[in-house]
Amino acid sequence: MATYKILMLLLAISAAATAQPSPAAAAERSVAAPWKVAGVALGMSPREVELAMQAAGYARAGRSTGRSWQGEVAVQARVLRGVIVPESPEAVKYENFKKGQERILIEYAPSHAGPRVAKAKYQISVTGMDAYTFRSAIMTRYGPPTRKWEVELHYCLAGETHCDTPFPFYNPQLPNLTVFLTDGMYRSIDLWEGRKAREAREFDIRAEVDRLYPKKNKPTF
Repeated sequence: MATYKILMLLLAISAAATAQPSPAAAAERSVAAPWKVAGVALGMSPREVELAMQAAGYARAGRSTGRSWQGEVAVQARVLRGVIVPESPEAVKYENFKKGQERILIEYAPSHAGPRVAKAKYQISVTGMDAYTFRSAIMTRYGPPTRKWEVELHYCLAGETHCDTPFPFYNPQLPNLTVFLTDGMYRSIDLWEGRKAREAREFDIRAEVDRLYPKKNKPTF
């Protein structure tokens, strides 16, 4: 009997640990990026983005929606548990702001607290500013890059293992800033949360499914 109780206690502890984000995942969410694009930082809410854009002189030119946090959990509940959960109303996913020839593209990711900035992209036409002027403005704003190529500049956090990999194979793990002196018809700046933050969010969504719809350890037939 004592052995059985100990076994059940260990199983309960294991199940509780499975439902919680791993220490590594939690650490990745705490990594802050030192960069902003036109006043927009990673993790901002749509309202905070709106205020930053107004302060920088940009006006919203478009907005589209996607799954909210509850919607993502509902999808994973259906995939992982076969549970049909009504999806909640959608949340803002993309926003587009313009100021003359310049534009800012925002991509949000779902979270418990609502949509938060996962990526911010600045663009200006190659005919609107020459590469030398653009590079000079980048250096003044952000300083020397961590790694540079002829038309691509990487700003990386300490510990980033992919900083030396150029586009299109660049897939950074941590928050990062990438500058393209020539990006098709544009010159652009990409501020992105990094792969590990995305993976931590996916882990959290699965953990929420485990919490709401735990696996059965005994059938009821």
